Order: sequence, then structure tokens, then C-alpha cells
Amino acid sequence: MPWKTWLADAIEHTLETNGFQNVDISIAHVGIHGITFDKIAIGRPQPLVLEHLTIGYSLPELWHRHFETFTLRGVHLEAGKENDSWSANGFEGFSNTPTDTVSEPFTWPVSTAELTAIPFENLTIEESSLKLTTPDWKAELPFNLRWKKGPTPTLSYTSLASELHLGTVPTTIKRMAFDAKLNPEAKRWDGNWEMDGIQVKDAPLPVPTLQGNGILSATRDVVEVTGGFKSADTTYRSDLTLRYLFANPEKSALTIQAMLLPWNEGTLAVHNVRIPFTTTSDIKLDLEVRHVSVEALMQTLTKNRASATGRVSGTIPVIIKPDGSFLIHAGSLTADEPGTIAVSPDAIPGDNASVALVRDMLTNLHYKLLSIGMESGKDKKFSVTFAVEGNNPDVYEGRPVKLNVHFGGDVLELLEQSMISFTDPKKLIEQGKGKP
Repeated sequence: MPWKTWLADAIEHTLETNGFQNVDISIAHVGIHGITFDKIAIGRPQPLVLEHLTIGYSLPELWHRHFETFTLRGVHLEAGKENDSWSANGFEGFSNTPTDTVSEPFTWPVSTAELTAIPFENLTIEESSLKLTTPDWKAELPFNLRWKKGPTPTLSYTSLASELHLGTVPTTIKRMAFDAKLNPEAKRWDGNWEMDGIQVKDAPLPVPTLQGNGILSATRDVVEVTGGFKSADTTYRSDLTLRYLFANPEKSALTIQAMLLPWNEGTLAVHNVRIPFTTTSDIKLDLEVRHVSVEALMQTLTKNRASATGRVSGTIPVIIKPDGSFLIHAGSLTADEPGTIAVSPDAIPGDNASVALVRDMLTNLHYKLLSIGMESGKDKKFSVTFAVEGNNPDVYEGRPVKLNVHFGGDVLELLEQSMISFTDPKKLIEQGKGKP
């Protein structure tokens, strides 16, 4: 009908007058109870497309510019960040009016008065997706969203088969959801979140399928998400808090209350590490090493030319630099109990008498005390020193000896790589930068 075209043209003109560009609208139906659009496209060359929009109303509501329902289907929004500036498809030409010289920070509606200003009672978004791209990470989030104004305002979100890419590390999430309700007396939204079927691929260390859950709250200025993630056997687990400040994003931070994962037949753990969204100073953490296999360490250090028994535990202080590199300061591991070390002679080169003695002793060393020191030198090279007390029954008449054995340089490359994902949570969790 001609008046549908007239109405579409009028809506297009109104949107373009308010800053949107290249608006294309097609109306399928208009009645006394609602209007249905079968296409809305905004912007070029990558337009924001709404495949279906239904607005429900009564005639009195329409007169007062208030609507019962908004139902959208097929909303596919793409946004990207470049040079500290975000842009979104369909909003390329949108700008504030000249009087809006200073933009106000986003605030979350938390009062009845603020919600009353919203001109509809129910919002449903179905079969839609959000794609975010930055230099450090990207995300593709198919989603459904439902919002209800009253009598108790509620908001629910569900995303199936989401994909995240932290640098070169892809992650898929089978299901992600949250539900929240407004507490008008406290002026706060409270709710729960959950994630199922989290699979991290191509990580420096293998990670099993994870699941997570927790609580969330949102005031006018702050969103706080608390909870944890774990594997089915709980060998991988973490407790985290994310606090985001709308008015001051650079002061937002992720705090790791606890994180544990298996490593070399033992466990690595960190506690109470704060990772700011914007980092200009060092991040310090104590890496706890619990009951790690001496044999696994020796095989790494000697490229599988050693065997051993026993386990070591201790703490390794780590400093993460703003560029993502890390340093180790005087870390120390000690043996949980006596054990043995057997190193292949060809793993210890050298032909002087002292080296030959060390090589002979380490062919079958029975240690009573073992201490392993780890540290980064001034050249940032990672070094390890073994201090052992024990004896070799077949050498030196089985008399007890004290040995100091130093490993360094390229020999430790594999050990450093196997630890980097845990000692650098900022790089893995926030930046995720990988080698090209």
C-alpha cells in the first residue's frame, strides 16, 4: 500500500535526521495493535541489518509514544576497536550534536524512575549475534535476550556456541547465560551466570573442558562478576572476581583469588593476584609449586636424558612486566622426601676432573637433601641450580657429597615455555597475544 511506503520514508527521514546514514526500511504490516518491519538496514558498506522487528501497542499507548512489546529477530551487530576507538556497523555516521561536547559515562538504570522513561514494557531479541574485534582478541556471540519492565524488572541472556580468540588461542563455549532482577530498594541488579562446555584449544598447556558459574551485580556505575571455573575432576579450578567501572574503565580489574592446575605430576597455584585492565606497572605474584615430580623436571632440563624419584615443593616469586614478559626472583623448591637422580653422562659435557666427578656422581645419586633454585638473570635468561646432598654407592666409596649443578640458557627453553601460561595470567587472560 502507498501509505506503507510513505510511513517507511518518514521513519527513514527521522533516523537520518538524527545522525544515522543510508537507512532502508520495509514495512510488512501496520495495524491498530502493532507494526511489523520485515527489514531495517542502517549504514554502508557494512550495514546493521534487522531481519525482523515487531512493535506491539494499543492506540492510547501509541498516542503517548509508549509501546507494549519490542520483538527483534536476526540482529547482527559487528563492532571493532582500533586506535583506542570503537566503531559499529550501522553507526559509522552517527555523532553527538554540537552541544554534546563532553560525553557522559554510561550508567546502568537502577531506579524505578529511570526504568519508567523506557518507552516499552517488554523487549525480546532472538536469533541474533554480536561480533567484537580488537587487536588483542575477538569474540563471536550468538544470543537471545529478554527484558521485562515489571512488576519486577528482569533481564535474561543466553548464548549458544560462542567463540573467543585470545591472540592465537581459540576458545569455544557451548552455552553461556545469565539472569538478573532489579532490587529497587538497593538500586542494584542481582543475578547468576553460568558457562558450560568451555574448550580451550592450542593453549601452551593442555586444558580439559571447563564449566563455570557465579553471581553478578550491577549498580549505576559498577558491574561486579564473581565466581569460578573448574574441570570435571576439579584438578583445574579458579575463583575470580571481575570489577568493571563504567566511568573509569582503566581502573577496572580482574582479581584471581585462587587458581590451580596440574603440572609435571604436581600442582601449580597462585592466590590473590590483581590484574588491571590498563597496566603500566609490574604485577607481582607468588607461584606455588606443590609436589612436582623431580623426574619430570630432570627430563625437561636434560632433554629426556635423566630419571629420578621424589617430589619437590616451594614458591617461585614472579614479576610480570607491562609488556607481558616475566622475571623470576630467587625461587626455591625443596624435596618432600629423599630420592634418587640418574643422569646420562652425555647430558653433562666437559672433560676436566671436577666435571667428570659430577658426571659420575649423577649416574646414580641417592640424595637426602635437594634444593632447586630458579631465577632470571640481568640478561633475563632463566637459570636453575640444583644443590644436593647424598651419595652414589658406586662412586667415591659411597661417601656423602655436596653438589651444585647449574642449568641455564637454551637448555631451559622448554621448561620456561611450559610455565609461561601460568606465570603470565595477564597475557593469557587479558591480552592473549600470540606469535604471528
